Formats: sequence, C-alpha cells, structure tokens
Amino acid sequence: MIDFRFMAKEARDEFVTGLKEPMVPLVAAGLVGYMAIVLLNADYMREMGAANIFRNSPHVVYLMTAGQGFWLFFAWAWLYSRVVSRDRDAHLQEIVLSTPRSVRQLMVGRFVGAAALASLLGLVSPLGFLIVHPLDALGAFPAGSLGPAPWGAMAWAWLVFAIPSAVGMGALYVAAAFRTRSSAGPFAVAGAAIALWMVAMVVVRSGEMDPAIATLLDPTAYAEAEEQSNAWTPKEKITSYFAITVHFEVN
Repeated sequence: MIDFRFMAKEARDEFVTGLKEPMVPLVAAGLVGYMAIVLLNADYMREMGAANIFRNSPHVVYLMTAGQGFWLFFAWAWLYSRVVSRDRDAHLQEIVLSTPRSVRQLMVGRFVGAAALASLLGLVSPLGFLIVHPLDALGAFPAGSLGPAPWGAMAWAWLVFAIPSAVGMGALYVAAAFRTRSSAGPFAVAGAAIALWMVAMVVVRSGEMDPAIATLLDPTAYAEAEEQSNAWTPKEKITSYFAITVHFEVN
C-alpha cells in the first residue's frame, strides 16, 4: 500500500534539510554574480547577439538560463547524491533500512524533495534578472540599455529549461548514486554531461554541422536556445517566446 503521507513527509524533510546546507546559498550567489558580470559587460552582450537590444530581454533570459545549467549540473549532482549517501555517511543506513517502511517509497519521497529544491535552485537564473534595476539605479548600466522586467520570459525559461533539467538529470544522479553508494556516481554523470555539452557546442555547433544534432546532444539546451534566438529580429528578441521544437522535446 502506498503511504502518500509518509512520502510527503520525506519530501518535505529532504527539501528543508537541503535548503539548510551552505552549498545552496553559495551556488545561488555564484549564479547571480556571474549573471551580473555578463550583463554588465558589453563584449559579452555582443557575443550573445544582444548588442542592440535590452540587456534583460527574453533573448538574453533564455540564453542565460540555459547556459547556467552548465554550473548547475555539479550543484545538482551534490544535491541528489545526498538522497542516497546521507544515511551511509552518518552510519545510519542499517537503522533506516530496517524500519518497517518501504525503501522505495522512502527514496521516492526524498527524490521529490530533492527535485523541488533543484528546481528552486534553477529558478535563481531567471530571477537573477531582477538585480539589473537596482544596479541600474547605481549607474552600472548605460542609459536605455534595460527594458521592463521580462516576467513572462523568466517564468517560461524556468519551465522549459530549469525544471526538466533538474528532474531529468536528477533521475540519472540518483540512479548513479544507487549504483556507487556514494557521490562519485552523480559527479561522474555530471562530468559526462559536460563532456557531451563540449561535443555539442565545440565539435558540432562550432563545426557548422547540422544544428539539430547539437540540440539533441546538448544537455543544457543552450544550442537550441542560441539557434532560435539568433534567427530572431531585434524586435522579436525582446518579445518572442522560446518555441518547443521536436528536437528539443527529444532532448
């Protein structure tokens, strides 16, 4: 019999426990800090095709949200590894596994909690664009380089980039953690994801091969975000929404 109350409690405990870890605010601060560096640098904006549009336009939101998945892979690997390794590290695995509860339900509950926290961490990237107006008030940005807060694009970027990646990669991380009974497995998966990203972006996309191949291979989906947004006109870059293509769905 499925005990939903038990799984909900485990999910809540996993979320709260992870939220208290110092790694979470450190990663969040790092993501926001890196975003500020990019948005304040005109050369970076030019490389992203955003020299003649608002620096907080949907075009930039999609590229930054997808691109920051590169860093989140390692944070998520640590986060999901704790689902399996926490009891072992505390030498409590015998006690936990001997309780009259379903181990499967225990792990499902923990996975849901970790996925919620991973998705919340993924929300930092799109929400980070809210820092631009306080910085603008301090004179950090050139006059006229910012538009209104792109709430719709921020929400859409979180839904199509951050959440699917957090849940999908999380499943791989937990499976690897079960296999190795440690954090080594999840971090190996993260390393493989980065290697795959390099093949997609450096070999396939920079080599001017079929962009669909890069979309299928790139675990961050940055290749597809770049492919779509680079085809937009300046007006479309500040108004358009990222489209869900077949290759993106397969990815």
